[in-house]
Amino acid sequence: MSSATSSINDVLAGYVAGREKAARVVAVVAEAYYRERGTGRKEALQPVMDVVERAAPGMVELVGTPGRPGFEIRLAQREFPKSYEGQLKEAVEFVLSGSGKRETREVAAGTATKPGARPTSFVARVVAAVRRLFSASA
Repeated sequence: MSSATSSINDVLAGYVAGREKAARVVAVVAEAYYRERGTGRKEALQPVMDVVERAAPGMVELVGTPGRPGFEIRLAQREFPKSYEGQLKEAVEFVLSGSGKRETREVAAGTATKPGARPTSFVARVVAAVRRLFSASA
């Protein structure tokens, strides 16, 4: 296990135990999620990112970096909504249990059974497929 994965898991475990704030989880998970490529870790973090995107669209900003390719990840200057903290905790526990990869495939296929999972319509599945197509070519 890499030290980056270990620190992500430490923050997630700290949140479940009440030692970390939701904003810290959002920042750490978003950074890892947008930086990972081809390791499977991005897929495992998807349930947490689903809650973040549902609770606070625009909570994370991708900003172009002058002079080099890629983006910088910035956390928006606002608090994570308290009304979604229960869902965030549930998603974090789910990721820590190691079930994230299987669930992400089920959500993409429209067969998810996890409480709080986003219903996936035909349009959502098409959009996800197009995103995968473009991310694979990058």
